[in-house]
Amino acid sequence: MSSTHSQNVLTSLEELARSFDDLAGFIGVAVYSPENELIVSHSPFGLTIEQAGPGLNKLFSGAVDVLGELDLTPPRLLHLESEETNLLVYSYNESIDPSRSQEDALCFRSVLMLEAAGSIGMAKLRMKKFVRAAAMLLHEN
Repeated sequence: MSSTHSQNVLTSLEELARSFDDLAGFIGVAVYSPENELIVSHSPFGLTIEQAGPGLNKLFSGAVDVLGELDLTPPRLLHLESEETNLLVYSYNESIDPSRSQEDALCFRSVLMLEAAGSIGMAKLRMKKFVRAAAMLLHEN
């Protein structure tokens, strides 16, 4: 877990992460810094979702590059679908140039893993609410 955030903020983030427990098909959630530092993770099934962070951050950075080459804005959300699961990777970035993180701007990525049969629409809605709430908590630090 992150050593740069206060224990109160981390505890609140852990409680927020547990709010997904009632989402049908929920497998796990994690929050990472742009430097791949795990801030918080939660999986009621003991899944080590935090191991996916560096690869997903790299994938997200690649998507930023591709969209930049097309003169499009960086993505906020990536949806990866396999036979077994859906992964939603949501980027929160307050930088002036959202394709790069700035030292003084809050930036993090959240990953939600959901069973293939889970409700993607509901998961996206809940993920957006989660990211906004996490941003408020991280600003408290």
